[in-house]
Amino acid sequence: MNIKRTVYPGSAVAFVAIPFLILSACSTTKTVPVNDALYTGANITVNNSAASKKENKLLKTDLAGLTRPKPNSKILGVPFKLMIYNMANPKKQKGLNKLFRKFGEPPVLLSQVNLQKNEQVLTNHLENRGYFHASTVGDTVVKNKKAHANYTVQPGGQYTINNVTFPDDSSAISAAIREISGSTILKKGNPFNLDVIKGERTRIDVSLKEKGFYFFSPDDLIVFVDSTIGNQLTNLHVNFKPGIPMVQRQAYTISDVYIYSNYNLNSARRDTLKADSVFLGGYHVIDRRKTFKPQVFDRMMRFQPGDLYNRTDHNLSLSRLINLGTFKFVKNRFEVLPDSFKLNAFYYLTPLPKKSLSLEFGGNTKSNNATGSDITLRWRNRNVFRGAEHLQVSAYFGTEVQYSAQVRGINTLRTGAEANLTFPRFVVPLVRLNTSGSFVPRTNIQLGYDVLNRRPYYTLNSFRANFGYIWKENLQKEHQFNPIAINFVQPLNVSREFNDSIRNLPLLRRTIAKQFTLGSYYTFNYNQLAGKTERNPQGMYFNGLLDLSGNIWGLATGANVKQGDTAKIFGVDFSQYVKTELDLRYYFKSGLNNQWANRIIVGVGIPYGNSTILPFIKQFFVGGNNSLRGFRSRSLGPGTYNGAQQAVGTRGFYPDQTGDVKIELNTEYRAKLTGIFNAAVFLDAGNVWLVNEDRLQPGGKFSKEFLKEMAVDAGVGLRIDVQILLLRLDLAVPLIDPRRPTGDRIVINKFGNREFRRTNTVLNLAIGLPF
Repeated sequence: MNIKRTVYPGSAVAFVAIPFLILSACSTTKTVPVNDALYTGANITVNNSAASKKENKLLKTDLAGLTRPKPNSKILGVPFKLMIYNMANPKKQKGLNKLFRKFGEPPVLLSQVNLQKNEQVLTNHLENRGYFHASTVGDTVVKNKKAHANYTVQPGGQYTINNVTFPDDSSAISAAIREISGSTILKKGNPFNLDVIKGERTRIDVSLKEKGFYFFSPDDLIVFVDSTIGNQLTNLHVNFKPGIPMVQRQAYTISDVYIYSNYNLNSARRDTLKADSVFLGGYHVIDRRKTFKPQVFDRMMRFQPGDLYNRTDHNLSLSRLINLGTFKFVKNRFEVLPDSFKLNAFYYLTPLPKKSLSLEFGGNTKSNNATGSDITLRWRNRNVFRGAEHLQVSAYFGTEVQYSAQVRGINTLRTGAEANLTFPRFVVPLVRLNTSGSFVPRTNIQLGYDVLNRRPYYTLNSFRANFGYIWKENLQKEHQFNPIAINFVQPLNVSREFNDSIRNLPLLRRTIAKQFTLGSYYTFNYNQLAGKTERNPQGMYFNGLLDLSGNIWGLATGANVKQGDTAKIFGVDFSQYVKTELDLRYYFKSGLNNQWANRIIVGVGIPYGNSTILPFIKQFFVGGNNSLRGFRSRSLGPGTYNGAQQAVGTRGFYPDQTGDVKIELNTEYRAKLTGIFNAAVFLDAGNVWLVNEDRLQPGGKFSKEFLKEMAVDAGVGLRIDVQILLLRLDLAVPLIDPRRPTGDRIVINKFGNREFRRTNTVLNLAIGLPF
C-alpha cells in the first residue's frame, strides 16, 4: 500500500506558530473576577519645573520600580505566563491543568493595589533624596477589564549639604573619627541623600575597625539634620547615639592567639581545651594528634600578640587559612579578658579528609573545531608532609573528533598521567619569602606524560616537567614564574599513508617532528572583572607571557644553526628562542544586560642560535571558534601562504598553519534577547607570520605590508545561558582572505555565489564565551 504525503512549504512555519496562535487566542482577562480588573502597571508623572528634563527623567526612572504590586511578566511585550495560566480549566486540578497552573502566572489584580501605601512610599523616597516638601497623588483608570495606576509627583526643591561636623570631644574614638573626616563622602554642595548618610556611617565603622574598635557598630552613630537655615540648605552633625556603652568606644589589643588545627565539630568541648598546646611564633597551637606542623600557622596568621586589633588582619588570617585548601571549616571568635581591653583570639580548623579518590567526566570544545569528552581518575593527599602540602596524581583518557574543519572526521585519542606536588609557600634555598595578602603563595612541582593518537595517521608521546611559583597580590593580580620548564615530544608510530603525504607536502613533517624545549617562563594576569558579581561587568583584562628556551645551554655550546653549527641534548636538537605574548581586553557595559567586548592579541617569537623557527608546540595560530570565526582553525597564514592549495593531492591532509608572529583583533557586541537566550554580532581580524623566510611557505615572512595581509571576518551568534553552562553558536563569513591573489582578497562580494557560500560559511559550536 502506497501512501502519498504532500508537504506544503508553509507547513513547518504553521506548525511552529500553532502554540502561539492558541496562546494569543486566550484572553488575558479570562480569569479576572467580576468587579475587578487586570492590573497592567503604573505611570509616574514628575511635575518639577525647577529641574531640567534630564533631572526629571532620572527621577522618574528612580521612582518607577518602587510601586507595588508588579504587573504580570512579559516577554517581547506579551504576558505568556499569564496566558498559560488562563489555559487551565478552573474546575479541574489534574493533568494539563495542573501544569498550566504550575508554569503559568495568575493575574495581578487591581484589588491588590494600595494607592495610599504607594503614595507614601514614593513620597518617603523623595524625602530621603532631599525633597523635603514632596507630595504624591495617585489614581486608577479602568477600561475593558484592564486597569493601570497614575501617580503625579510634586517633588519641590531639593535640599543640599551646607556643612558637616564630627564629634569634638577629647575621647580617643572621637579623635580617630576626626582623623578620617577628610575623606568623608558627605560633601558640601551635594544633594541630601539618606543612602549616602548610611554609607558615611559604614565608612566610619570600617575605619574604626582598623584602629582597634572591635565592638563599634555603624548603628552607634547618628546624624542630626538641620534644615531650618534657609535657601534649601542643611547642616549635618555626626555624633554618637546617647548611652552607648564604653565597651563599644574602646580600642582593643590582641593578647593570646589559640589555634585548634584538628578541631572536630562532634567533640567541640574536648577540642577547645588549651592543654598540650605548642607555643611557636606567638601562637598557641593545639593539635594532640600532631596532624600539622606548627610552622604552617606561623606563615598563615597575620595577628601577633600585642597588636592593635584591625579588621584587615582579621579577614586576611581567615582568607589565608581557607586558601590552604586543607580545611573544610574555618571559624574564629574573640574573647575579652576580664577587667581589660584585650582580646584572646581563637581559631577552630576542621580538616578535610586527608586522602580522596574521585572519578570525573567532562566535555570540551577547542579552538581547532574539535569536540570531545574525557574521563579522569584523580587521587589526592592534602597533607603529605604535615605542612598542608598537596599531592595530586591523575590519569585520564579522552577522545576528540573534528566536525567542521578541513580534516573533518579525524579522531584523536589522548591518554596520560600527571603528578603535582604543591607547597603552600615559596620554596627557595636559603631564603624565606612570604606574601602578606589574602592568597597563599604556592610552589609547584609537576611531572606529566601524554600519548596522542591521531587515528589512523600517527601517534605522539610527550613528557613535561615544571618547577615554579604561583602567587597573587590580590584578587585581580596573579603571577606565575617557572624557572624550570621542560617539554619533550617525539613520534611513536606514523602510518604509511601519512608518510606518503609528507613526500607530497614536506610541511607535514613538522607535525610529527621531535621537539625539545628547556627554559623558563613568566606570566602576569590582571583582571578587573574578578570578584564582580553583576551581569556583564565593565573592566579590563590583561595577560602577559615571557617564554625563554635554550638560552643558557645555547650560550654554553655556541650553537648557530645558520652556520651549520647545531647542538643537541640527549641526541635531540633543543629549541632556542625568546617568545612573548600580550592579550589585552576591555569590556564596556551597555545598559543593564548588554556588553561590548574587545580584544587585541600581539605575540612575537624570535628563534635564534640553535633554531630558525619556533617549535611547533610553541607557535601561534589563528582561526577557529575562539579566534577568527570565519576561518577554519589553523587554516590561515603564515602571511599570504595558501596551505590548502599546496595540500592538493595529499589525500585530505592539511598542515596546521602556524607562525612566529601573531596579531589578532576581535570586537563583539553582546545583547540579551529573552530568558536564557542572548545574541551577538562580531568582527574578527588577524593573521600569523614567520620571522625568517621559509622556502616551503612562500609569502609567510612578516613585513611592512602586514596590514594588507590581515584576514577579516564577521558574523552573528546565539548564546544559550543556563547558568552552569553557556552553549554558543556563531555563524561567520570571511570578508577579506589574504590567501587569495592580490586584488581578489575582498570576498564579501562573492556571497552571491551559492557554492562560495556553501564552502566559506562557518558554523562554530562551542561552550563558553570566546573571550
